[in-house]
Amino acid sequence: MSDLPPVPAIEQALVDYAKETCGASRVEVRWIGLGEKTISGEVSQITWTGDPCRLRPELRLSYTLHGERTSLTVRSQLSLWKQVPVTVHDLTPGTAIGDTRIDDVPLEDIHGQPRTVGVARRLIKAGEPLDSTVVVVPPDIERDQPVALRVSRGALVITAPGRTLQSARVGEKVKVLNEATRVALEGTLIDSSTVELP
Repeated sequence: MSDLPPVPAIEQALVDYAKETCGASRVEVRWIGLGEKTISGEVSQITWTGDPCRLRPELRLSYTLHGERTSLTVRSQLSLWKQVPVTVHDLTPGTAIGDTRIDDVPLEDIHGQPRTVGVARRLIKAGEPLDSTVVVVPPDIERDQPVALRVSRGALVITAPGRTLQSARVGEKVKVLNEATRVALEGTLIDSSTVELP
């Protein structure tokens, strides 16, 4: 379990630091790289710095022992889990996300932002985490769809017929064609049939 004689306060401080920094629900620690260093006595003012969210992070440990402040670099091996949505059933490509549950998943198995709305991009096995790498959210409007182009200047609102030149989601920038002038413009999709122009 450890190259270092057990120092529960130091290990607990690392667990707490990794949970807070990485948003982990569970952390297991195995020490590596401290060799024969011995810490005997009661340590206090323990601080960790560095990025603990990687598999073998290089971290900086600082602590006070017998009134003296000591710092050293530690390369430890951490196993971290996060609570994320997972699918309850196998999902084939194009299937809408259905039943999900929250589960502890190893951090190295999470590759994108958690996502529970959308369709499967590829085959997703039951228990697999649902994130932006495997779940795609369909656009609110597809390319070549009719939209109302709107320009607002105070109380004055002007509208014109338009057509999308790309697919988009509400709130995103989208290229459109003003059908009256045949000019391509860019605006913001404010609902599934309206684009606000600057």
